[in-house]
Amino acid sequence: MLAVSGSGLQALFLHCNFGASIVKDDTPSLNRLFKQLGLPDSDEDIDKFITCHSPLSETTPLQHASFWNKAQKTFLEEALCEDSVWSLLVDDLSERLRN
Repeated sequence: MLAVSGSGLQALFLHCNFGASIVKDDTPSLNRLFKQLGLPDSDEDIDKFITCHSPLSETTPLQHASFWNKAQKTFLEEALCEDSVWSLLVDDLSERLRN
């Protein structure tokens, strides 16, 4: 008897039905951060965004920049305050916008 639970069962199902394992990668990335913010998320789009909105003043916290909408500001504030999986990427974006 094979005991499989949770995501293992899903992987087994995918393997049996499609002949190969499909691994879901939820690792945070700058592309995924942009997607989470509802922005175009290709590398080229991210480069354009950074170019368009740089330089951000050293005295302006990233989440208070004028180019974010309310939902985006809230997400960024929560990511930083809660030290979520997104916080390092938010810091990275902040640094890129200031250089």
